[in-house]
Amino acid sequence: MSGAMADELSVLVELQHKDAELGKLMAGRREIPAAMKARDEELAMEKAKLREKEAELEEVSKRRRSQESEIEELTAKIKKLEGRLLKVATNKEYEAMLAEIGSGKERRSKAEGDLLKLMEQEEDLSKDVRDSRLALEPLMREIEEKKSTLRKELEHNENLIPALEKHRTEIAERLSSAMRARYERISKGKNGVAVVPVRKGACGGCFTALPAQRINEIKLSDRLVTCEHCGRILVWNESPTGEADPV
Repeated sequence: MSGAMADELSVLVELQHKDAELGKLMAGRREIPAAMKARDEELAMEKAKLREKEAELEEVSKRRRSQESEIEELTAKIKKLEGRLLKVATNKEYEAMLAEIGSGKERRSKAEGDLLKLMEQEEDLSKDVRDSRLALEPLMREIEEKKSTLRKELEHNENLIPALEKHRTEIAERLSSAMRARYERISKGKNGVAVVPVRKGACGGCFTALPAQRINEIKLSDRLVTCEHCGRILVWNESPTGEADPV
C-alpha cells in the first residue's frame, strides 16, 4: 500500500509539473495578444498626438496667412489715403483723412504684433511636429519588433500545447480514477495548483505552519496528506541538503 501511494504521489507531482507548464502557455495565449494590442494602442495614441499637433500647426498657419493678408490690405489702404491726402480741398477733410490714416496705422501695428506672435507660435509648433515625426519612426520600428517577437512566442507556444496536452493526459491516466478526480477538483478550486511541497515547515501553497507529526506523515508518503487550511495535496521532495524542493 505504501509503495502504491508513493507511486501515485510521484505521478501527482509529475502531473502538477505538466499543468504548470501548460498553465504558462495558456496564460501566454491570453496575455500575448493583449500585449500586442497594447503596443498597437500605444502607437495609435502617438499617431493621434501627432495629428493633433499637425492640426494645430495648420490652424496657426491659416491664422498667420490671414493676418498677413489683413496687413497687406491695411498697407494698401493707408497708401491710397496718403496719395489722396494732398488732393483734399478743406482742412476738415484733411484732418478726417489724417485720423483715418492714423487709425489704419494703429490697426496695422496691432496686426503686425499679432503676426509676430503667430509666427513664433508657428515656428515652435513646426519644430514640435518635426520632432514628433522623427520620434515616431523609431517607435514604429520598436513596436513592430516587439510584436514580431510576441507573434513568434505565441506561435512557439501554440506548437507546444498539443504535445503537452497529450502528455498531460497520459500522466493523468496513470492515476486511479478517484485520485485523478480529487486532483482535478482541487486544481480547479486553487488556480491550477493542487500539489505543493512542504517549505520550511509550512504548506507551500498557503504557507500555513505544519505540525511536526504532519510533516513526518508527508515524508513517509504512505497516504495522501492534505493541508487542513487550503486543502492542497502535500508532498515531500527532499533535496541533498534536507530542504524541501519545489514541486
